[in-house]
Amino acid sequence: MEIRLEQIDPDALRVVQRLLRYQHKAFLVGGCVRDLLLGLKPKDFDVATSATPNEIRRCFRNCRIIGRRFRLAHVFFGRKIIETATFRANPRTVEEESGEAPVGEMPASETTSSVTTAGETSTVENEGRIDVVAADMGEERVAEKSVSKAADKPNDLLIRRDNVFGTEEEDALRRDFTINGLFFDVQSAKVIDHVAGMPDLEARLVRTIGDPDIRFREDPVRILRAVKFAARCDLAIEPETYRSMMEHKAELAKCAQARVTEEFYRLLRAGAARRSFELLVETGLLEFLLPEMAQAWKRVDDDPEVKQRIERFWSYLRALDESIAKRGQPPSDAMILATLLLPPLREALSPDAEPMQNMAKVISDSVQPVLERLKASRRDSELCRQILLTLRYLLPSNRPGRQRARLANRPFYQDAAWLAGIVARAEGFEPPETLEATANDAQLEGTTTDEELPPELMVDVDSDSGRGRRDRQRGRSYRPDAPEAAIAVSPAGPVSQHSPVRATREIRSEVNGPWQPGPRIRTPIPNLDDLGVLPLPGPAFLGRGGFGGRWAVRSD
Repeated sequence: MEIRLEQIDPDALRVVQRLLRYQHKAFLVGGCVRDLLLGLKPKDFDVATSATPNEIRRCFRNCRIIGRRFRLAHVFFGRKIIETATFRANPRTVEEESGEAPVGEMPASETTSSVTTAGETSTVENEGRIDVVAADMGEERVAEKSVSKAADKPNDLLIRRDNVFGTEEEDALRRDFTINGLFFDVQSAKVIDHVAGMPDLEARLVRTIGDPDIRFREDPVRILRAVKFAARCDLAIEPETYRSMMEHKAELAKCAQARVTEEFYRLLRAGAARRSFELLVETGLLEFLLPEMAQAWKRVDDDPEVKQRIERFWSYLRALDESIAKRGQPPSDAMILATLLLPPLREALSPDAEPMQNMAKVISDSVQPVLERLKASRRDSELCRQILLTLRYLLPSNRPGRQRARLANRPFYQDAAWLAGIVARAEGFEPPETLEATANDAQLEGTTTDEELPPELMVDVDSDSGRGRRDRQRGRSYRPDAPEAAIAVSPAGPVSQHSPVRATREIRSEVNGPWQPGPRIRTPIPNLDDLGVLPLPGPAFLGRGGFGGRWAVRSD
């Protein structure tokens, strides 16, 4: 196993070389080293350095510091981000050795507006963190309150702040798994191993660094990461690590739901969705993540319909993995949700099925429990429903001359077409037409217009959302078909009989209707000759006293 410099991203090399030029230590670390040694293509490249976040920012103009519990620097190259983090030590180890607050922790006043939730597992790996934007701050506070009682217990090991700087060796020892604790020195082109990760990598084992009981109690999300690495890299889980996973899996409830959900998405978007879900079922983790879905596996021997749905579910995940490998890009979170929630709705979404009165409500009632359990974002939830509803128009039908809706210009259409192709490969029939063919067919038929689509498919979750919110804050409602003049807020109080606002309303209501543009009302400009000559007042602060001076009033 070796790594050649040609395999490394040029921008990542540029970051490391510049830090070295400024007399800082810098290495490639984590998942990129692991994947290169296994012969896989890294999804990103991360850097660890002795430079502090502020020192990193001074080295790069294209840099931004993020995080609260875990402060690190993002170096931007266009849309690419090279994540650069400072060497750190385990804060709990530092406290135990010194008996006081750890030295080197960044003060809370220096944190930025971007926030990283508690429970990070790897020093620089993006896979173990999520940056919570302002909209998720409430959820993070709720999560912190929910574990406050557990934090008061002396045996609670959950790490909530992690900004203690350390050395290169301490940084390697504080990571989650041995295969993620490898450093690569670009100057010598050698792998630096402080945690015995190379033997585990050669044996293809996932093993925690140190005591697995302590590691999983420090951050229970590491349990899901162990499943992800075992599935994605085709590795086995070391027996002691597996035992500890089973013992502490219930502690996932201590973590913020946003982190758990993000790690769940990563299990399914890396091209190993089927193997990941098999491990979730085998380890019983699915009962803690999605108990609604876990109930199906308990009834698989008793209900033939449930057995058919589960078989269809496995075939969908296999087709999803094949499609990701072929496309070379991960699916969106909304499409992942739609793939998971499709099996119970497959019969109802068939184009040849009998039409229902309100298909959108049937879909919403079916998927809502899982979406609420995962606390999926409003945007992902709405797109998931739209993707499922669109399948009725994309899957092949036995009805001749069936009308095809023009959906190619909808923001969810590409994900829906991707999912339709997955269903076709899983069920063994001809995949639907491409995007261009579908759009051309709709134009040639000419019988189906956008007005014939279900109203749920007409909603664009990305349009006018900000404007509508701002208008509501200003005390007015926004209507997309209303002209700007008609939306304006009228003055407070009753409208007088001769008010131009009332005149404008009357003209529009009589001529073009309430929401149609009417004749513009112009205010006449007064004639200056009619206004007369106005006296120029003197400065008010001088008054009109009789003590003389330029502005005083003469007594005579």
